[in-house]
Amino acid sequence: MFKKLLGFVLILFGVISVFGIFFDRSSGSPNIDMMNNLTKVIYPFLFTFLGIGCFRKKHVTDEGVEYVESPIRALSMFIDSMIFTVPCFLIQTALLKGPFFLYFGFTILFGLFIQALWAFLLVRFGATPGKMLMKIVILKDDMSQMGIREVLLRMSVDLAWGLLSTIGSILVFLSISFEEFRSLGFQQRSLFLLGKYPTWLIFVIVIQQYWMWSEVIVMFFNRRRKAIHDYIAGTIVVKRMKKSEKILSENI
Repeated sequence: MFKKLLGFVLILFGVISVFGIFFDRSSGSPNIDMMNNLTKVIYPFLFTFLGIGCFRKKHVTDEGVEYVESPIRALSMFIDSMIFTVPCFLIQTALLKGPFFLYFGFTILFGLFIQALWAFLLVRFGATPGKMLMKIVILKDDMSQMGIREVLLRMSVDLAWGLLSTIGSILVFLSISFEEFRSLGFQQRSLFLLGKYPTWLIFVIVIQQYWMWSEVIVMFFNRRRKAIHDYIAGTIVVKRMKKSEKILSENI
């Protein structure tokens, strides 16, 4: 019931986001306009594919292992982002009152901390907090627990995007007035930074968005619900059932 309700909501979002294509409002910034046009194209397809995925027949192996559909995986990622984005935002808001190096240093170090924490949780438990809440776990193709090699391969593309984005953000922060930046509201700060991004960083963000979309498409068209990064690392995402719980208990 939950999956079908989620599917209806996602498809509804997809249909609603289609209407955004017909509203062409220029912001005056080429960077912001490019990102707005990108989301107009990607989001209708992304939400619709995720929604349709909720109505697919579940695939269970002979051993009783159920592969996880893309909408549930996306929801677990959303939960992960909320768990860490909210406290990060609150701390950043407080640090805006202080010197630039505290705000900037926290932003960079927090991002590194999250990646290290993710790697630790995936090696130790096969899941991040969002996946734990959704009762799903990541295993190797042979149903054994992941090691550091699989985790790093699985995270490799996202780490590359993160590294390029961090380099770009450093260059942007070093070129702006921190006094002007902290005088802006939350949304205005985001738009202000986006307007200052170099062309190559906008290109990276665009490619990253298409990468995310391609991950959903690949998951949709294979029985084991593997994304591209699953193929790179040789992993699968399954529901926490007796079989997967047994594997984890033997390795923890």
